[in-house]
Amino acid sequence: MPKLMIVKVQLSIGGNRGRRILAYDKKRKFEYEGPADEELVRLLGGKAKQFYWAYVDHQKQIQLQGVAPWQEW
Repeated sequence: MPKLMIVKVQLSIGGNRGRRILAYDKKRKFEYEGPADEELVRLLGGKAKQFYWAYVDHQKQIQLQGVAPWQEW
């Protein structure tokens, strides 16, 4: 099993770029920004941001594993 980390996932809505997701770990060693698909928006459950346990797979894609405790960063 890959090493799990906590990532913050934020939903942004704006401009001509449409709805987007920003995900990153506390030290910002991992960062992702891209389009927000409906599954991820649903996973956020109406919240603007949420913390998740996650890992980065061999294709350098983030894989969310479940809701993590709230963080103060």
